[in-house]
Amino acid sequence: MMDYIHSKLGVRIYASKYLFVDYWTFVHLSSGLLLGLFIKKWYYAFALLLSWEVFENSVGLWCCETAIDIIWDMIIGMTGWITTRYIIYKYKKYKEKKENDT
Repeated sequence: MMDYIHSKLGVRIYASKYLFVDYWTFVHLSSGLLLGLFIKKWYYAFALLLSWEVFENSVGLWCCETAIDIIWDMIIGMTGWITTRYIIYKYKKYKEKKENDT
């Protein structure tokens, strides 16, 4: 089952010397987006994403992730978290402004 998942999500979309994008990229982005709904502090989100990467590589869930892959996984996950937190912030500001205008 794990091999099947990896074979589907591991399909390369883009690759260069420093950036590798596959369907796992969207999984990391989505996880960051979801974390942003529940975790307010960036360092908790970072710690959780980092803990997952450490667990994933120590248990050997997926084969052969390089340091660059792990760094990009973290960047993409945190980008998702920042995006969600920004949307929530803007929504709260909009709501406050609307309430103050009435």
